Amino acid sequence: MNYIGAVLFSAWESYWRRGFGGLWNDKPVIENRALQHVLNSIAMILLFWYRFDIVSQWQKVLTIVYVIAIVEGLYWSRGHGYAFDLGRDGQPDEKMLSRYEKPLFNRFFLTPLYNLFGWRKYGYSYDLFSMALRYTLPCVLLIPVFSWHIVFMGLLVSPIYAFCWTFRERENARYGSTALAEWIVGAWTGLCLSLM
Repeated sequence: MNYIGAVLFSAWESYWRRGFGGLWNDKPVIENRALQHVLNSIAMILLFWYRFDIVSQWQKVLTIVYVIAIVEGLYWSRGHGYAFDLGRDGQPDEKMLSRYEKPLFNRFFLTPLYNLFGWRKYGYSYDLFSMALRYTLPCVLLIPVFSWHIVFMGLLVSPIYAFCWTFRERENARYGSTALAEWIVGAWTGLCLSLM
């Protein structure tokens, strides 16, 4: 993959992630989530067709399908609404608590760990670790295709959100922290998928 292609895909993924996050909510047709996934899948097919140097066409097709299934089905599609603000919403209500405990990694790992040590759940560190797990675990499934470095694609998502929220609070920025994080996370993901 050449660097121009990586920059173009990174720009697309940044724009797509922001659209997926709400930029296209009032746009007829394109606001449809299924269509948004199809558009991103087409972009990934084009990227990976030229990126993966696999002799057998069937192996290439199966590899591309596998990567798209992981990226679209697990990395992008699973929600993070319970943790995206990194503990800034105070003590969650019953509805939000059920959302916190829905992911298995929260229910069977983070919550018991926080209970064991008596740490405050559902605050900044809990949300930071939860988002890190939420985005990194799908990347583990991509290691056979990319190498172990692909886990950094997921590991940096929660620090990006944390930075954007902190930057907004400290600098009184006029734009939303979530929107900025979506632009950056999309670009970061595009670069990782293009170059790792």
